[in-house]
Parts: sequence; structure tokens; C-alpha cells
Amino acid sequence: MQNNLSLTDADIKFEEKILPHILIYSIKSENKLPRTNIQFPVNISDIVLKKDEEIHYATSVILKEKKSISLGYVGGSSGISIPMGKTGIRYRVGVTRGHINKVESMVETSRGFLIITNKRLLLQPLPNFKPLNLPLNKILSYHCFENGIEVYKDGREKGFFFQTFTKGSPENFGIILEFLLRSN
Repeated sequence: MQNNLSLTDADIKFEEKILPHILIYSIKSENKLPRTNIQFPVNISDIVLKKDEEIHYATSVILKEKKSISLGYVGGSSGISIPMGKTGIRYRVGVTRGHINKVESMVETSRGFLIITNKRLLLQPLPNFKPLNLPLNKILSYHCFENGIEVYKDGREKGFFFQTFTKGSPENFGIILEFLLRSN
């Protein structure tokens, strides 16, 4: 029907409305994920897959990580200031205390395509951005949000937040990741 009416996937909201049902049906009835054929833009380098590795899903993302940002030095002092004759120089006696004012903020660290395979999560970067490779057996937990997915890796305190652009992408990643983590 979609082809007969010349509708695109965006027109029918395929990622948001239809793909989750296809994924869940395939998992429940066949205990496997459906095969996919993913086309990447020309500016994405070729993906090198490991032996017996299959791509299950991909979407464009911005990788954001929690970083400490220094806002400057905040200080104060108390005590007295003693003039040293008529020179205009003063000798200060007292206590100075201060600290560096820091704030933790989500900072963009890369852009590209987040790809989930049966063995790992990959961030295939756009030119001049960094890649990321997370083996599935190193993923401790994940959380799906309306605008992205946060993944925590073994041996790393802070999570990786993948901000998505398509409304259904976080849900689809969650369905696929849950199935793969239970299967391994």
C-alpha cells in the first residue's frame, strides 16, 4: 500500500509506528531479529564487520558525554592589611581561601551513525569526528529516553548519551539491545 500511494517511510512514520511492531513480532514468533538492509551516506567510511557479525539497526546520532567545565576561580579572604611606611606597599596578614568553580555539563564529543550489531554498538563517525566501539558483553546498563539512549560500559563511571533525530529510534534500539543482551 505504501508503494501504491507513493508514500515515504517518513510519511508513514515507519521508525516510530511500524518498526517496533515488526521487531517485537519477529522476536516473539521466531526468537530472532529481522534482517535489515541499511544504506549509509557517501561520507561515512565503510564499516568493517567481524566474522559472523550482522547489522540490526542504525540511525544518525550526536554522542554527548558528561564533562567538567571550569567556570573560573572563586575566592575570598579575611585578615588585616598593614601599611609599610610611606611606600604605598601594604603587608597582608590573614587567610585566603577559594576554589575552582566547576560545573558538569553534557558536551558533544562526536557525530555519526550509531549501529547495533549482534556483537557490539558502533559509532561510525562523520569526517573529523571520533569513532566508538562498545562490545555488547561490556554493556552494564542502558536507558531509553524520548530523544536518545544512554549506555553505561563496564569500567567507565560516566555513560555515553546518543542523542537521536528520529522519534522512534530510542525505542527500536532498546528493543534490539534488550533481545541481544538476553541472548548473549
